[in-house]
Amino acid sequence: MFKKKFQNKLNQLSNNRAIKESIPDWLDELGLKELNERWPSEIHNLNHKAPIILRTNLLKTNVQELNNCLKREGYKTKKIPTPMPYC
Repeated sequence: MFKKKFQNKLNQLSNNRAIKESIPDWLDELGLKELNERWPSEIHNLNHKAPIILRTNLLKTNVQELNNCLKREGYKTKKIPTPMPYC
């Protein structure tokens, strides 16, 4: 009996977007009010880990040295073009 009640409660909670996406109820209500049908996909996408982007402090090192240091530490790196050249 307990197992069945527990499973039913778990099923109910797993259908609750605020619990499933790990956000407070007030944020779920606000998002739904502001974004309507776009809210479920927005909140789902907000729960993904964002990429890390580093900028090189050219007064202390250069891009290649920083890249080599990060690779030695086990990080994957990729150089991306800057939108505007540094002065």
